[in-house]
Amino acid sequence: MRVIAGKAKGLPLVAPRGRHTRPTSDRVKEAVFSTLQDKIPGALVLDLFAGSGALGIEALSRGAKKAVFVEKERRSLRCLRANLQKAGMSLQAEVLAADVLRYLREAQKVFFDLIFLDPPYSSQLGPKALDLILTKNLLQAAGCIVWEAPADLAVLPLPGLQLWKKKIYGDTMIMYFQHASEGEAYGYFRDA
Repeated sequence: MRVIAGKAKGLPLVAPRGRHTRPTSDRVKEAVFSTLQDKIPGALVLDLFAGSGALGIEALSRGAKKAVFVEKERRSLRCLRANLQKAGMSLQAEVLAADVLRYLREAQKVFFDLIFLDPPYSSQLGPKALDLILTKNLLQAAGCIVWEAPADLAVLPLPGLQLWKKKIYGDTMIMYFQHASEGEAYGYFRDA
């Protein structure tokens, strides 16, 4: 696992070992950032279920202004902080050792340009986090939410979000959401 492009290009990143961790592959990360390339410069980024911080660090490497990382697992937090320090990005980052849903419930008037959502595949945390992001109005008007989920998730309606792109890479699905135009609602995905 490495930083793919930008000022930290090629930097190897560490991730916690174990069967409960699932770092985003370099192939998927490269595809995501190819899609988002014009949304990154100067962006305020929120990396939820941050793990090793690979997505937020990639965004910082490519010109994002600041990234907020939310992660509760101690082993992941150690890796995340080490990766930020190694990349020289600690001053552009805020690392919060917190439960994602609790953080979202308590979030106060922060508007993010880009939100990465990468919850454990076996959890139902993705839909809950999306609901809170919308309820708390954390996404800028022209912002984007990128949700990494299992490829076999099925769709249910959710007013307020529009799915503008969906790609499947093996057992991984990447969905890109933005605020829905008036009257549109494409929804979110949940296990069938």
